[in-house]
Amino acid sequence: MIGAAAFADLLQRRHYRSLDGEVMEALARLFATNVRVYVSPMPAATLERLDPSAAAWFAAPDERGNITLDHLTVPPPLSHLLAYVVESGFLRPLPAA
Repeated sequence: MIGAAAFADLLQRRHYRSLDGEVMEALARLFATNVRVYVSPMPAATLERLDPSAAAWFAAPDERGNITLDHLTVPPPLSHLLAYVVESGFLRPLPAA
């Protein structure tokens, strides 16, 4: 389980420059063993601690002031990878409590 803001930070390319396939290779390694990652809602205030480029990927928070995986919109081609892992069930959003 990981928070929505922390997950967005993990999608940044700067973490994977040492891998030939960068983010795609990292996701392939993570999900190769049938792993499921659950993304929990977080207070929107946590975005203040993120790199501004990753924080910009989030839409306005819900009525409770939370951000979720559904609020995350990453730019292409990363958006295609994110859509695939979500639609395949490898990445699952947790509902806000």
